[in-house]
Amino acid sequence: MTPEIALLLAQDGISTGAIYVLVALGIVLIFLVTRVIFVPFGDVVGYSALTVAALQLRQMPGTVWLVLTLAAIATAMEAYGLARRGQMHRLPKALLLYAVLPCIPAALVWLAAGRDLPMWVGIALTLAIVMPISPLLYRIAFRSARRRIGPRPAHYRRGGSLRHVRSRAVVLRTGRLP
Repeated sequence: MTPEIALLLAQDGISTGAIYVLVALGIVLIFLVTRVIFVPFGDVVGYSALTVAALQLRQMPGTVWLVLTLAAIATAMEAYGLARRGQMHRLPKALLLYAVLPCIPAALVWLAAGRDLPMWVGIALTLAIVMPISPLLYRIAFRSARRRIGPRPAHYRRGGSLRHVRSRAVVLRTGRLP
């Protein structure tokens, strides 16, 4: 084995390990925030790979249209929810979060598509366009489902310690507080 092959194998191992670390970190962060194991997290990795490949081929990535569609749906859902609850004073912040911020990386990728870009620019644009996908999906799918299901049980709202669960079990079993 020549030193060049050893360096190439080391570089390949480090980059593959970094990808696995990022995927694991993403799954852990999503689980900590939502308390739901987000199984389709692999689609974010797939969108990233397809976006980088499209940018290298000097084509428009499909993730631009995905982000714009998700942003439009999330903005409409948020505006409707705010209007229904009578909180229209919060609409500018919602428009900024769900309409303006996701459109900025989409516009950057749209402007850069078709040009010969250095690899680091393609990776930065890929990260910028893929990052809004998960928060927008959360707003569309999970946040609206949580409102339909109802609030969390009381022991989750108070911090979810084991003491609350035990005291709730005692109340249910005996009918009186411990």
